[in-house]
Amino acid sequence: MDSACSPKGSYCIAGAIEACSPGSYSLPAASFCSFCTAGSFCAFGVMTACSEGTYSEAGAVACTVCRPGYYCSSTRETMCAAGSFSLEKSTACTVCREGSYSAAGSSECTNCVKGNYCSKGHMNPCEIGYWSHEGASVCTQCREGYFCTSTTETICSDGSYSIAASMSCSRCEAGYYCQNGIKRACGRGTYSYGGTSSCTDCPPGYNCPTTTGASICPSGLCNK
Repeated sequence: MDSACSPKGSYCIAGAIEACSPGSYSLPAASFCSFCTAGSFCAFGVMTACSEGTYSEAGAVACTVCRPGYYCSSTRETMCAAGSFSLEKSTACTVCREGSYSAAGSSECTNCVKGNYCSKGHMNPCEIGYWSHEGASVCTQCREGYFCTSTTETICSDGSYSIAASMSCSRCEAGYYCQNGIKRACGRGTYSYGGTSSCTDCPPGYNCPTTTGASICPSGLCNK
């Protein structure tokens, strides 16, 4: 067929030149126009490949820009999975940084909520006895001498103590004193009845055979 009859982007029928309809294309000397293939667009009968970060289905007259929260090959748009994000015209999704998370189809990641930790884009609650601040990638174990909720760490009051990973403080037992949340035994010649921040010296006229209390001496049997 004479190429002059049907230049590129048109076709000939009964000797007349006809332009290809939008979304189709032709080569020189064609007797018909072809449907534009996916990954391309066809305008004025000419097929052009989509640029990076854009895509199209078959028969497109223009390529579509890949939306934020999605990634695109030349032929399709796919939502980013939870734990990742993307900007406009992305060809791949990016995993959230440590200490942040995202839902599926996100264009950005969010700081981890306090009381949780975020790793590889996913948020998980802290275990009992652990706590975290906003944006944490790991939870922190509650220290000895402190009690913790999932979001705070607070020192025990005098006269009480705790072991590591505690949710509450315990009253200091008899024979011990507790300062800054740490329990220590009373020394010889001192005592405590519990719940105190210091031990008491055994007073004159009393006997302290243990550190848990003092008893009055029978007359003449104790040092004054």
